[in-house]
Amino acid sequence: MADGVKSGIGQMVKDVHEAVVKPVTDEVGKAIEEGAQSVIGSTPQKQIDPVEQKRKQEEDVKKKQWALNIINWNKQLDSAQQKVRQEGKQKEQQKVHEDDEKKKVKQYEVMQQQKKSQQMTALQKESRKTEIKGGVGG
Repeated sequence: MADGVKSGIGQMVKDVHEAVVKPVTDEVGKAIEEGAQSVIGSTPQKQIDPVEQKRKQEEDVKKKQWALNIINWNKQLDSAQQKVRQEGKQKEQQKVHEDDEKKKVKQYEVMQQQKKSQQMTALQKESRKTEIKGGVGG
């Protein structure tokens, strides 16, 4: 009878070992392997669902297109800013040039007035000489 009890307990231990311990050991082994591979950098080869793979590729394409759109937008913004700055510089240069021209015109007018004034003074002096000398009979 002792042999029957021993064999019954032995069989029960064997069954418990196969049912509980072995799957736990397998899962622990998988976890250790995945941890080691993540540290090393290699990932276990898993089968990827074709639908999931296609969705991921479409997402990547969309992200790349979005990034290219942002880059193009920034380039356009930079060129627009540069154009505005260039136009501002041209307007400033044109304004300076116009101011210089106005100054030159004003200086020319002042010089013309001075010449007129000098001519008038010379004419006035001549006419005074004539008046002072007197005319006929004087």
